[in-house]
Amino acid sequence: MPNQEVQFEIAGRIHRLRFTANAEYRIEGILGRPIFRIAEHGLGARELQAMFWGALEGARLKHRDRAEPWTLDEAGDLIDALREHGRNPLALTMEAWTLAHPLPAAAANAANTEGAAAEAGLPLLKTVSPASGDGMP
Repeated sequence: MPNQEVQFEIAGRIHRLRFTANAEYRIEGILGRPIFRIAEHGLGARELQAMFWGALEGARLKHRDRAEPWTLDEAGDLIDALREHGRNPLALTMEAWTLAHPLPAAAANAANTEGAAAEAGLPLLKTVSPASGDGMP
Protein backbone atom coordinates (compact mmCIF):
# COMPACT_ATOMS: atom_id res chain seq x y z
CA MET A 1 0.00 0.00 0.00
CA PRO A 2 1.40 3.43 -0.88
CA ASN A 3 2.31 5.96 1.78
CA GLN A 4 -0.90 7.53 3.08
CA GLU A 5 0.56 10.37 5.10
CA VAL A 6 2.36 13.66 4.79
CA GLN A 7 5.33 14.59 6.95
CA PHE A 8 6.57 18.05 7.84
CA GLU A 9 9.20 19.41 10.19
CA ILE A 10 8.74 22.24 12.68
CA ALA A 11 11.46 23.24 15.18
CA GLY A 12 13.41 20.05 14.51
CA ARG A 13 10.45 17.72 15.13
CA ILE A 14 8.80 15.59 12.47
CA HIS A 15 5.00 15.68 12.44
CA ARG A 16 2.64 13.59 10.33
CA LEU A 17 -0.84 14.07 8.89
CA ARG A 18 -2.87 10.96 8.10
CA PHE A 19 -6.58 10.63 7.41
CA THR A 20 -7.79 7.38 8.91
CA ALA A 21 -11.32 6.23 9.70
CA ASN A 22 -10.71 7.25 13.33
CA ALA A 23 -9.49 10.68 12.25
CA GLU A 24 -12.52 11.24 10.02
CA TYR A 25 -14.88 10.16 12.82
CA ARG A 26 -13.30 12.71 15.15
CA ILE A 27 -13.46 15.48 12.55
CA GLU A 28 -17.15 14.84 11.97
CA GLY A 29 -17.72 15.09 15.72
CA ILE A 30 -15.98 18.47 15.88
CA LEU A 31 -17.70 19.92 12.81
CA GLY A 32 -21.11 18.33 13.34
CA ARG A 33 -21.52 17.20 9.75
CA PRO A 34 -20.23 14.47 7.42
CA ILE A 35 -16.64 15.06 6.38
CA PHE A 36 -17.45 14.40 2.73
CA ARG A 37 -19.85 17.39 2.76
CA ILE A 38 -17.33 19.96 4.00
CA ALA A 39 -16.68 21.32 0.50
CA GLU A 40 -20.41 22.07 0.04
CA HIS A 41 -20.27 24.56 2.91
CA GLY A 42 -16.85 26.03 2.15
CA LEU A 43 -13.51 25.41 3.74
CA GLY A 44 -12.85 28.06 6.36
CA ALA A 45 -10.46 28.36 9.29
CA ARG A 46 -12.62 26.11 11.47
CA GLU A 47 -12.72 23.33 8.88
CA LEU A 48 -8.99 23.59 8.16
CA GLN A 49 -8.04 23.44 11.83
CA ALA A 50 -10.43 20.52 12.49
CA MET A 51 -9.12 18.57 9.50
CA PHE A 52 -5.48 19.31 10.37
CA TRP A 53 -6.11 18.25 13.99
CA GLY A 54 -7.91 15.09 12.90
CA ALA A 55 -5.06 14.15 10.57
CA LEU A 56 -2.52 14.71 13.38
CA GLU A 57 -4.63 12.42 15.56
CA GLY A 58 -4.94 9.86 12.77
CA ALA A 59 -1.14 9.65 12.49
CA ARG A 60 -0.73 9.58 16.29
CA LEU A 61 -3.15 6.70 16.67
CA LYS A 62 -1.66 4.79 13.75
CA HIS A 63 1.95 5.11 14.97
CA ARG A 64 1.28 5.34 18.71
CA ASP A 65 4.25 7.71 18.99
CA ARG A 66 2.65 10.27 21.30
CA ALA A 67 0.84 9.42 24.52
CA GLU A 68 -1.33 12.53 24.78
CA PRO A 69 -3.95 13.34 22.15
CA TRP A 70 -3.38 16.48 20.10
CA THR A 71 -5.58 19.43 21.06
CA LEU A 72 -7.24 21.77 18.64
CA ASP A 73 -5.08 24.57 20.05
CA GLU A 74 -1.90 22.59 19.39
CA ALA A 75 -3.08 22.00 15.85
CA GLY A 76 -3.63 25.74 15.48
CA ASP A 77 -0.15 26.44 16.84
CA LEU A 78 1.35 24.07 14.24
CA ILE A 79 -0.69 25.76 11.49
CA ASP A 80 0.72 29.13 12.63
CA ALA A 81 4.27 27.72 12.74
CA LEU A 82 3.92 26.32 9.21
CA ARG A 83 2.78 29.71 7.93
CA GLU A 84 5.67 31.43 9.73
CA HIS A 85 8.04 29.09 7.86
CA GLY A 86 6.42 29.82 4.50
CA ARG A 87 4.56 26.52 4.31
CA ASN A 88 0.92 26.14 3.32
CA PRO A 89 -1.04 24.12 5.92
CA LEU A 90 -4.05 23.82 3.63
CA ALA A 91 -1.91 22.30 0.86
CA LEU A 92 -0.38 19.80 3.32
CA THR A 93 -3.82 18.87 4.65
CA MET A 94 -5.25 18.39 1.16
CA GLU A 95 -2.21 16.35 0.12
CA ALA A 96 -2.80 14.03 3.07
CA TRP A 97 -6.51 13.84 2.16
CA THR A 98 -5.69 12.93 -1.43
CA LEU A 99 -3.26 10.22 -0.32
CA ALA A 100 -5.95 8.68 1.85
CA HIS A 101 -8.69 9.03 -0.78
CA PRO A 102 -7.10 8.50 -4.21
CA LEU A 103 -9.25 8.99 -7.26
CA PRO A 104 -9.92 5.97 -9.45
CA ALA A 105 -7.56 6.00 -12.45
CA ALA A 106 -10.24 7.12 -14.93
CA ALA A 107 -11.30 10.05 -12.75
CA ALA A 108 -7.68 11.04 -12.12
CA ASN A 109 -6.95 11.03 -15.86
CA ALA A 110 -10.04 13.15 -16.54
CA ALA A 111 -9.06 15.61 -13.79
CA ASN A 112 -5.52 15.85 -15.20
CA THR A 113 -6.87 16.43 -18.71
CA GLU A 114 -9.27 19.13 -17.52
CA GLY A 115 -6.55 20.79 -15.44
CA ALA A 116 -4.08 20.79 -18.34
CA ALA A 117 -6.68 22.28 -20.68
CA ALA A 118 -7.58 24.98 -18.16
CA GLU A 119 -3.92 25.87 -17.53
CA ALA A 120 -3.35 26.21 -21.28
CA GLY A 121 -6.48 28.35 -21.61
CA LEU A 122 -8.09 25.82 -23.94
CA PRO A 123 -11.64 24.50 -23.85
CA LEU A 124 -11.99 20.84 -23.00
CA LEU A 125 -13.72 18.98 -25.80
CA LYS A 126 -15.85 16.10 -24.62
CA THR A 127 -17.18 13.30 -26.75
CA VAL A 128 -20.93 12.99 -26.58
CA SER A 129 -22.84 9.97 -27.77
CA PRO A 130 -25.68 10.53 -30.27
CA ALA A 131 -27.76 8.15 -28.17
CA SER A 132 -27.64 10.66 -25.33
CA GLY A 133 -30.30 12.79 -26.95
CA ASP A 134 -28.08 15.83 -27.38
CA GLY A 135 -29.32 16.40 -30.94
CA MET A 136 -26.02 15.55 -32.61
CA PRO A 137 -26.28 13.59 -35.88
